[in-house]
Amino acid sequence: MPSNRPIPHDNGSNFEQLYPYDEDRTDDYSFKGERLLRGRHVIHPYPAMLHPLLVNKLLEKYATPESSLLDPFCGTGVSLLQAALRGVNAYGTDINPLALLIAHAKSRVYDFMRLRKEIQAVCSVITKSAKLDIPNIHNVDYWFTNEAQEALGRIRYVLKNEEFHYHTFLLSNFALFARLQSNTKTSEFKRVKAKGTQTPKSVAELIDSFHKRLQQMGKVFEQTSNPTSPVFLRQHNAEEISTSRKKFDLVISSPPYGDSGTTVAYGQYSSFGSAWSDDLNPLYRKEFRVDSQGLGRKGDRISGDGDIPLYETLIDTLSSLNPKRALQVRRFFEGYFKSINRFVKKLLSGATICLVVGNRTVLNTVVPMDQITAAYLDLLGLKFIGIKSRTISNKVMPRKNSPSNLRGQTQTTMMQEFVVVFQKTA
Repeated sequence: MPSNRPIPHDNGSNFEQLYPYDEDRTDDYSFKGERLLRGRHVIHPYPAMLHPLLVNKLLEKYATPESSLLDPFCGTGVSLLQAALRGVNAYGTDINPLALLIAHAKSRVYDFMRLRKEIQAVCSVITKSAKLDIPNIHNVDYWFTNEAQEALGRIRYVLKNEEFHYHTFLLSNFALFARLQSNTKTSEFKRVKAKGTQTPKSVAELIDSFHKRLQQMGKVFEQTSNPTSPVFLRQHNAEEISTSRKKFDLVISSPPYGDSGTTVAYGQYSSFGSAWSDDLNPLYRKEFRVDSQGLGRKGDRISGDGDIPLYETLIDTLSSLNPKRALQVRRFFEGYFKSINRFVKKLLSGATICLVVGNRTVLNTVVPMDQITAAYLDLLGLKFIGIKSRTISNKVMPRKNSPSNLRGQTQTTMMQEFVVVFQKTA
């Protein structure tokens, strides 16, 4: 549909009647009852992960063996691994070094006999070692018991001072183990201390638990196929200009649904594992800060967003309710538009873009991210292919969140996602 379709100003919060791009509401993309964490993706959960079966469906429809896939918000590399398993070269960028670490561990080619021996070796060394390496973690005694600190310190010392071929596999498991041993409420993505106290496990029990986890993940990886094409990873802010000259003919990605402070706090979720593993992570660069430098940070306003009437209607409506929140939403979309503009320039003529987005709610107002995404891609001259709606029944998301950040004020998280598909024709 044309992007210049007139959209009247609406002082309410119901934008359904204003949507100019048709949404195909079908269950074909929902995969109800199908586990999200499957295969190598079980190594480390991550907020708002793409469903591997959804990625497979998009690859079947739009990829060829000669394709080069780009995921500019790759997270832990769901799209990258699924592409590489099909023989498609895959390139991913993300601002979060922990996510890139996990993506690297997933997408490596493993000699499974060597992996099994290395797991046995690291378990043996950790059991015999009594040396500790505990990093400087703010409020470490608040977030970790003494027993957890000692166990994690012993594991970290070995991972830091011994040479291992499958270092990122070991470190990814260690990062999740550190999060699970913290006092945070594991059902939350933000840093929230769990209520009540549990009887702390002994150091020996904790180390044994880590060994069992490594052995379990080793068996999971042995039951999977190795990728047949390479995966390339880079820590990069999506708003910045890429120096790579590589061109792509397919994008499959799930951008953030909103700024980290009020939507999904990727940095806070990652912080417990990152605190113990970042300086051991070969993909870590100190100048990046996940939540403060992700989409939604302060920056220059991008030109052209005023040409999207629905977007301006949204901002006007939010401004009438709460100017500060409206500014947060505007800043998020400024960064989002800038990132889209950046990666579209890296695409070949005929390239297909598949963006999986969610329509969050701000001040009881639906933010129609699928429609705004479509309008911006249309504005850049790309061809609208369609929007597929899918029900979220198996995504790593809390059932409720608190976008206002006020105690007791919660709302149910989104239950629908939209796959926005466009094609670059020139």
